[in-house]
Amino acid sequence: MKRRLLAACCLLLLGCELRPKGVSSPTPAPPLSPTPALVARPKAEWTVLLYLAGDNDGEEAQLQLLEALCHGLASDPPTVPRLRLLALLDRSPLGEPSAGYTHRAVVNQPNWSGARLLEVEHDRLTTLEDWGPVNMADPDTLSRALDTTRRIFPSNHLGLILSGEGRGWNGLASDESSGSAEDTFTLKEMDSSLKDSEPLDLLLLNASAMASLEVFDALAPHARWLLASPGVISNQAQPLARVLRGLQERPAENGAVVGHQLLAVQPPDPDASLSLLDGRARPRLLAGWRRLVGSGPWAPERRGRGADSFTLDAADLGPRGCAWARIAVKERVAGPLVAAQSGLRVYAPSRAAELGTDYGSAVSTSLNFWVEALRAGRKLQLPRPTVHLGALVARGNRLRCRLLHPERVSSCWVTLARHGVEVGRWPVQPDRSGELSASWTGRWPSLGGSPLRVDWISGPLGAKPRRARSRAQWNPDGEESHWVDVDAWLALTSSGGRLLDATRPVSPSLVPVPLRDGGKMRLRLLDLDTRNDGRLGPEWTVTAGGGRTLEEKPLPDGSYSLGFCVADNEGREQRRSRDVRQGR
Repeated sequence: MKRRLLAACCLLLLGCELRPKGVSSPTPAPPLSPTPALVARPKAEWTVLLYLAGDNDGEEAQLQLLEALCHGLASDPPTVPRLRLLALLDRSPLGEPSAGYTHRAVVNQPNWSGARLLEVEHDRLTTLEDWGPVNMADPDTLSRALDTTRRIFPSNHLGLILSGEGRGWNGLASDESSGSAEDTFTLKEMDSSLKDSEPLDLLLLNASAMASLEVFDALAPHARWLLASPGVISNQAQPLARVLRGLQERPAENGAVVGHQLLAVQPPDPDASLSLLDGRARPRLLAGWRRLVGSGPWAPERRGRGADSFTLDAADLGPRGCAWARIAVKERVAGPLVAAQSGLRVYAPSRAAELGTDYGSAVSTSLNFWVEALRAGRKLQLPRPTVHLGALVARGNRLRCRLLHPERVSSCWVTLARHGVEVGRWPVQPDRSGELSASWTGRWPSLGGSPLRVDWISGPLGAKPRRARSRAQWNPDGEESHWVDVDAWLALTSSGGRLLDATRPVSPSLVPVPLRDGGKMRLRLLDLDTRNDGRLGPEWTVTAGGGRTLEEKPLPDGSYSLGFCVADNEGREQRRSRDVRQGR
């Protein structure tokens, strides 16, 4: 026994002598056991995964969403949670608050860059894994997140929320640290991420312009129910917080119930909408669209005003289009400016030349029949509805008129006419209910005492306005490149309200502006978001005579007609007016 012990000691000493000088003993590898945070949890009723693409200039918006959900959860959940909420949040290394980036902390987590998988509880975020710099536009990233969620957080129902910038059939969730700001999570990549797993009970696309035929075709096989917006989506932070807290207290039986609950708590927004889509309806929806495309009728390519419309709402096809959309759209909420739409859109450029090659490669092969129709220059002929104005209501010196189909309107004006001839025009925006209003004050914007006509051409009223203000420019010699700023500002309200404060025919902030002979004045909306180039449009152009001044002045005595005029994208106009009198 002593001999064996002596031999072992000699071998040990020999090993110490043979190790090169200055080299330390290697650290033993840790045992191959899972981290405590990633031990499989007891099965819950619902697990919801937030996929937050914040490695871009939308980082702050993703942080605010996560914070609202974290603070909104119940503080005393049951012992075995009915809901488990996870978040994969990728953050940008940049930190320019004015541009949407930030270096701030989130709840109890200090600032970081890269991606972290977090467990979300009331007022607390727990880091489960630090994934470092990942590409959120890579299908492997979503596949890994879903695999981890299913393995560690088993549940009877699984929901997924994809949150980022929506780009319609181009996809969503750009990742700037991937090496290209244009690297987008495409529809085919989403399909690749989801195809090898069980269908989701609910998929929410927290991004604008994602309720389209192309998106539904790609994602419906992987989700029993989908929530998406065909245009503008409202801020979902508070609605989601309410619904997720409800799931903690009383779990819903399926994704349709959760979708209905989320629709029921949407905030009022005049041009926002959200659609609940039945993923099982995909075969019937594609068959219906094939029949619509095959039956025509087909229209020649449009040119001129309105030719820049690249998407088609099913309601634009009339009753047959609405019936087609209802195959998949089971429920929706929409503001008054988009209430007449169907809740589902499809890409339909006005000219075949605008199609390019990207669309055909981005959508699935099941839509080849539609791609070929577009390449052949075919376009479904749309009904030609007229723009409808309701009855004009006069009360005292105030006029009101409701837009019956605001989604068809591109521009609205308060108009002034004398002896049947229009002598003045001023832009006006409808309120949240789609109502136009103006007041008769006997004063009007004038050039040297003559009523002023200002033309306003804009996009559809359903486009969400940004916070903006107007700027006046004038052109002393008529050359397009010689516009000069002048000191005339018109008040505009913030996002979600009117673009122009037009409760009176003219803003009270209008100040006199001298215009030289032959000059032109242009009023342009400016985008206050510093990330953009400072231009938002629309523009107003006014031609002035020699030495005239733009100012607000009393009108000459006499009889006038005051009312409203609206126009659609094709230039068709409709008017409502009543007689008013200035002076005795």
